[in-house]
Amino acid sequence: MLPIAALFGGNASGKTNLLRALNFAKRFIASGVRNPSGRIPVEPFRLDEESASRPSRFEFELLINDVLYRYSFSVTCERVVEETLTRKSRRVETTIYKRSGSSIKLFPSLPRLDRLQFAFDCTRQNQLFLTNSVLLNIQEFADVYDWFNEYLEFVAPDSRFAPFEYLDEDVSQHHGRLKDMLAQLDLGVSRLAMEEVSLARILPRELIESMSGDLQDDQAAFEFRDESDGSRRVIDLLRAFLGLTSETSRKVYVIDELDRSLHTHLAQWLLQHYLWQCSPASRSQLLFTTHDAQLIDQGLFRRDEIWVAETSRYGISDLISFSEYQGIQNDRDIRKSYLQGRLGGVPRIFA
Repeated sequence: MLPIAALFGGNASGKTNLLRALNFAKRFIASGVRNPSGRIPVEPFRLDEESASRPSRFEFELLINDVLYRYSFSVTCERVVEETLTRKSRRVETTIYKRSGSSIKLFPSLPRLDRLQFAFDCTRQNQLFLTNSVLLNIQEFADVYDWFNEYLEFVAPDSRFAPFEYLDEDVSQHHGRLKDMLAQLDLGVSRLAMEEVSLARILPRELIESMSGDLQDDQAAFEFRDESDGSRRVIDLLRAFLGLTSETSRKVYVIDELDRSLHTHLAQWLLQHYLWQCSPASRSQLLFTTHDAQLIDQGLFRRDEIWVAETSRYGISDLISFSEYQGIQNDRDIRKSYLQGRLGGVPRIFA
């Protein structure tokens, strides 16, 4: 329901594990397990012996084309234990299908029930029915599949700029916005561009260094690898923020360690730039983890958009929203309370 969720917490508090779980769900839904007898790459909780044999459960609520779906599945390393897809309206929740082990119950009004039953009969025990039905060109559940495959995106701490179509001003709808944002961020970079080069450019380095281009308008061309880690990180994040702020965007970006190699002011600007462009009609979302406590700001986020990851003495991670704490005033400096450990989510350092 909200456009953003900022997740804070100490090291080893479980923030990255949450993102890994989301990424597992995306890959398992989008691609499945190719080997018919292959292992499902799910990782159960290791600090409790009973958890090793229990199924891991994943559940999502998705707003797709103004229709609310709930999709869940439970898996072990060997098989899918349960899988359910429901459609929700204001008054009723309709179960489209419910899979339990080797059987499935299909909603009677679904079209082509015989074909759907055949698709399930062809679904392996280590494969989701949602995945297999789409692979068999059955379109009844394609919107849910497409959300995971096309709209859920991840940006890792060590990712590098990849989608070079953003650089080509002849084909990219984002090129002008990318250029404008670069000008605002004081990186010393005025634009990004692709350049056709001969093979000689990628041969001996001394040859590369000896080559020079024409200088125009006090601008010099640099190889992307010559930029600082911070500049490359910003440019990589700009791809995500351009995708988020597109008027028709339905993307959900998940960014691990947003603040890596990034000054606080740059991180604040990126977040503000996104939030300023959100409206009641927006359908994009951003989930990110960070260690930068300067971003804990009630002028930037609502309290229910700020979360902390807290680990118990048993190694269990809990996620707690700041909105769950009582007595926090709108004008209170909650950053100070967080750093003092009153809200959890900070490292416990023993003297």
